[in-house]
Amino acid sequence: MKAVKRAPMRICAFCRTQLPKREMLRLALSSDGQLSIDETGKKPGRGLYICHSPECEAKAARGANLEKISGVKVGDDIKSHFDKTESRKDNNGN
Repeated sequence: MKAVKRAPMRICAFCRTQLPKREMLRLALSSDGQLSIDETGKKPGRGLYICHSPECEAKAARGANLEKISGVKVGDDIKSHFDKTESRKDNNGN
């Protein structure tokens, strides 16, 4: 009998909801203290996961909460990524 392979689960840094890893956005904190968006999920460094709910993405776009959680200054590129995501959802009516 074959064992069913489970998807790895991760917890959202903001709402603490547990979801499959592939359904979340990963931010990688590198050893030099830079926080970057990890599209592939394979970058080295400490991972920080954020779900795609509008509330969590809005908190991430503000940056202050993200800085508190990660312990490093959040760059404008990450804030603008969440601003763009939020505006796309607003335009689509979601």
